[in-house]
Amino acid sequence: MGALGRGMTEPASDRFSRLAVAEALALVAAGRGVLADARDRRLYDNAHAEGALSLPLAELEGPEGRARAEAGAAGRVLILYCA
Repeated sequence: MGALGRGMTEPASDRFSRLAVAEALALVAAGRGVLADARDRRLYDNAHAEGALSLPLAELEGPEGRARAEAGAAGRVLILYCA
């Protein structure tokens, strides 16, 4: 997770945390979370969680290190997964 926090004003530990699957599903079901598949687009196209967005890790590790605006609608938690 350290690479994801690079260049941001808050420590990575304040911006990222691990969630249990049940917690992630509860956030999505309540409309307070959005799933984002962090694998490359080819793997996402092959199979992904229902309703998940494609947000490859390479995009997050780019020079800006920022997710696309539509990835995390205001007030929702962006939940990254890669399996």
